[in-house]
Order: sequence, then C-alpha cells, then structure tokens
Amino acid sequence: MNTIDSGALDLTPINESMGAAFPPESLFPDFSPHVFAEAPLVGTMPYYDAEKGKLVSSIHGWTFRLDGKLVLVDTGRGRHQDKGLANAPFFMSLAAAGIAPSDIDMVLLTHLHTDHIKNNTQCIDGRWEPAFRNARYVVGRREYAHWQADGAGLALYPEQASILREAITPIVEAGQLDLIDDDAEVFPGLRAMQVPGHTATQLAFILENGPDTFLFAADSFHHPLQVYRPDWGSSLCEDRATAYRTRMSLLDFCASRNAVLLASHFGGTHAGLIHRRGEGYGFEPIAILARRSLHSKQEVESAGVSRHTA
Repeated sequence: MNTIDSGALDLTPINESMGAAFPPESLFPDFSPHVFAEAPLVGTMPYYDAEKGKLVSSIHGWTFRLDGKLVLVDTGRGRHQDKGLANAPFFMSLAAAGIAPSDIDMVLLTHLHTDHIKNNTQCIDGRWEPAFRNARYVVGRREYAHWQADGAGLALYPEQASILREAITPIVEAGQLDLIDDDAEVFPGLRAMQVPGHTATQLAFILENGPDTFLFAADSFHHPLQVYRPDWGSSLCEDRATAYRTRMSLLDFCASRNAVLLASHFGGTHAGLIHRRGEGYGFEPIAILARRSLHSKQEVESAGVSRHTA
C-alpha cells in the first residue's frame, strides 16, 4: 500500500466507529453486484463485508496542523457521550493521538448533519456547552442558513432541529461560530469549495502543502464504489443529480491534481488516490503517516510531505 508521510501537517484520522452498516441496495438504489467484478478491491474488507452482505461505513474526523493552528475537520455523531468525554470513542481517539479538546484551535464543519457535528458540544449539569472551548467553529454561511427555521434543510428533515439545538446553538451562544463564504480561504493553503448535492450547501476543504493536495470531500462520496460508479446516487443525499455532477467534478480534480481524497465514511484508511481508467476512474487506498509516529528526533525534524511505497 502506498503511504504518505504528512510531515509537519501531522494529518491524523480521528475515528469514532467503523463496521458493516448498509446493505448496498439500501444505500445505492441503483446498485448491481456486477460492480464487484469491475472493482474487486472495494468488494472485500475493509470496504465490504461479504459475510454480512453489507458495505463498511466509518464515522471519523481528521486533525492537522497549519499556520500554527491545530484544526479538526468534523466531529462525528457523539457516541457514548453520556458516559463522559473520556469514555466517548471520538474523544478517546483524540487522546490516543495526544490531543486534548482544549488543544483544538479550529473546528471545520463540512455540513450540519448529525454525524458530523454531535461532538461539537458536551452536556454539563444538563446544559450543552462547547466541547472545544478554545476553538473557533467554522461553518459555511449558506449551510448555516440551510438549517435555520425557514431553511430548506429543516423542511426536508425537521427532526434535525433538536440536534442543532444541542450541537450548534451553544456554539453560537458562546460566540465561537464563524461563518464563511463557499470559496473562502481559511488560511494560506486551506480553502473551502462548494460541493452541493448531499446538502444543497455542503462544503469541502482543500489543503495544499508543498506538492501535495488533500481534499476533505465530506459526503460527496459515501463509499469507494462511487469512484467506479459515480452515477450511483446515495439514498442519504438531498439531490442525487447535483451530487453526481459534484462527484464527477471532484474525481476529475483528484485525478488531475494527484490529490488525496479524504471521504467522511470510507472504511480502511479513509483515504485514497483517484486514477483515470479509460473513460472512468479507479481507487487506490493510501495510508497516511502522522509525524507523531516517526521514530527518531532526526526524522521528526526533517519530515516533509513525501510519498513512498510501504
């Protein structure tokens, strides 16, 4: 498997859960099992559990360091928060990476679905408060409006209102929410990109460091099968036709730029390269090496971003 040394970015997945989750036809109404002959890599573990007949799905975020800031992308669905942050899987993963919630300087939220925002806050004495007390929380201006009382998001999914009251309203009340435009530059080397379809106003984030480009694609893809069959719309998307056009644009972007695709629900390493295959595309899993896993002081001090074969 190819490996990327993320160097000073210290790019690290923050895992909350992963396992066999969806019968393929429930996630992709157009699913046909013939695709596994075309794409055998993603028809086996860690992407497909043949014994259970279910696609593997992950919930995770990512952390990286840029411009002197420690950034977290998306915060998961809040599993076991009732047991306290120390026992909640997302925060256990942060701790395993040597990160305390107070270390986070910025939280980037690609969109405001439950499984991307629920660990924004913690419940203390019956009151929801920001879990990352020193962080600025960054949300797309149009995505935020999409989920307001008169927005299209709540018209489609009214049950989301209670989740937003727990996971977003306390951020607003604490004065920690920043709204950005669809094409905003967050820092030099980090910019937003509109990727509509899953929600009408979802954002991706493009991270550039030297010759390397990483694309946090949010839920523009739900499974690597969509690399091979981008026309397969997910049952979880607001607008499948628009999501298809977005996927095609992102596949071209990744293949043209040799960018690493970081999708929010892919199993395995959650990361991969996109290659052109005739008129379509193929997926190559990539493992990302974080700086903290480098062994010697000399390696740490000299680490840049490079690609090599493990």
